[in-house]
Amino acid sequence: KNIALFQRMFRDDDEVVIPDVYPDLSSRRVLTMQQIDGYPLQEILAPGVDQSLKDWVAIKYFRVVWRQVFEYGVLHTDPNPGNYLVTYHPKLVILDFGSIRIFPEKIRRAYHDLAKAILARDKAEMARCFVELDYLDPGDDPEPMCRIMDIIFEPVLKDGDYNPRNYNSVQRGMEIAAIGLEHRLFKDPGHRVFLVRALMGLDAYLKQAGTVINWHREFKACVDAVRDG
Repeated sequence: KNIALFQRMFRDDDEVVIPDVYPDLSSRRVLTMQQIDGYPLQEILAPGVDQSLKDWVAIKYFRVVWRQVFEYGVLHTDPNPGNYLVTYHPKLVILDFGSIRIFPEKIRRAYHDLAKAILARDKAEMARCFVELDYLDPGDDPEPMCRIMDIIFEPVLKDGDYNPRNYNSVQRGMEIAAIGLEHRLFKDPGHRVFLVRALMGLDAYLKQAGTVINWHREFKACVDAVRDG
C-alpha cells in the first residue's frame, strides 16, 4: 500500500522511480518487487564522483523530501542510504517503504504555513503555526521558538549561495537544546520525531554532496509549488 501511495504521489515526476510490486509473487511475509539497476546512494556521494552528478542528487533529494512534507503530508522517514539508488539516466529510486508516516491534513497544512511564515519573517503567523502544530500552548511566548526556527533553517534564509558543510549540526543542536531548556520548551508532538529523522538524513546527504547553490531559492520553490486554498 505504501508503494502504491508513493507511485501515485510521484507519477508526474519522471526523475523519481518507485518499483512495481508483483502481487502474485508476494504474501504477508514476502514482498516481491521489480529489480532496478543503479548505484547505491552512498557510492554516488563518495569522493571522486563527478560533482555535477552529486549536485543533481542533492537537489533532487531536497525537492523530493519537501514535496512529501508540503504537498502530501506523507513522509519516508528512513533515510538509510541503502534505501535509494541512482540510475544511469539519472533518476532517483526509492526502495524501502517500511517506515512511512502519514500526517493529518491539519498538520501538513500547518507545516506548509509555517514554512511560508519563516520565509516571510512573519512572527505572528509563525506563532499561530506553533500552536497549531502543538509545539506551544496558546498564550506562550513564541520568540524562543522563532529563534529555534532561525537556527534550523539558516541554510535557506539567506538569498545567496550556501555551502551545507558550513552548517555545524552538532553546535546548532546544542544551541537549540539550550534555548529549549532555558524557556522550558518541552512539548514534543509525535509528528516532530519523524520529521526530524527525515531532515537529519537530508542534512547528512547535502553535506556529503557538498552542493553549493542558492538553497533559499530551492526551498522557496518547494513552498510556492503548493497552493493551499
